[in-house]
Amino acid sequence: MVVCGESDFFNYKQTMKATLNPTTLIEVMSVTTSDYDETVKWWGYQQISTVQQYVRVSQNGLWIEVYTRVGDSTDWLNSHYDQPEQLFTINGVALRVADVYENVAL
Repeated sequence: MVVCGESDFFNYKQTMKATLNPTTLIEVMSVTTSDYDETVKWWGYQQISTVQQYVRVSQNGLWIEVYTRVGDSTDWLNSHYDQPEQLFTINGVALRVADVYENVAL
């Protein structure tokens, strides 16, 4: 998760906190939870007004999806990256796909 500025927390019980103002959410996708992640969780993430990017990283191969909010709308631009030398951007920082998967045995 990326937060720009100071985090706004919600205290859940006495031992847990939730960040209410993330700008980017990054999730490693697993085979067992991908259906839930791609439907229920993704719908929920879209409801958070501060979220500008949602990044999904496959744990089974070179595959990164980046959803970027279009302005203040409810529309999202989807881009995917599956080549080691491809660059993608998270909050203005360019990353190579190969760097994300460095030291990962696929």
